[in-house]
Amino acid sequence: MDVEILQYIRLMAEDQGDSALLEDYEIENLAKNRRARIYFKSLETDDYFTWTYPGGFIELTSLSTSYEGTAIDAGDYTADSIAGLYTFDAEQSWICLNGWQYDVNDIIAHCWLAKGAILRGSTKSYSLGDESVDEAPTVQYCVEMYWKFCTSEGGRLELL
Repeated sequence: MDVEILQYIRLMAEDQGDSALLEDYEIENLAKNRRARIYFKSLETDDYFTWTYPGGFIELTSLSTSYEGTAIDAGDYTADSIAGLYTFDAEQSWICLNGWQYDVNDIIAHCWLAKGAILRGSTKSYSLGDESVDEAPTVQYCVEMYWKFCTSEGGRLELL
C-alpha cells in the first residue's frame, strides 16, 4: 500500500504515533478487500502535462503511453496518490494507469471497528483527544466512527 494512503488512513482513524493500535500489515490486510484493480485505464487531462484518475487514492503499479505498454520512468513525473494526480515535465499525448484504487472511507470504517474490538475488554488505555476514557465510551465511540465512515448498505451494528 502507498505510504501516503496509509498515513491518511491512520490520520482519519486516529491511530498514529506511539499509541497506535493497528499495525501497518493489519491495515493493509483490511485494504485488500476494499480495492479495485485498474488495468491500463486512460487518465484525464486538460493541458497534457497534468493527468488525473477520478476518485484518487491510487496505488500505482505503472504509467504508460499505450495500452499494456512499457512503463514510464518514475523520474519523468510526480505523483499524488491521494488525489490520483500525475504531473509530467513534458506534454504527453496519452497516459494510462495500471494499479489499484482504494475505497478509503470503508477502510477507515473497518479500522475503527477493529480498534473497538481490540479495546473491548482489554487492559489497554486509550485517550480521545486529551482525555482518558473508560472502555464502554471508547468502544461506543469506535462504533459511531465506523458508521460515520462506513460505505456499506447493510444494517447498523449495536453495542451490546
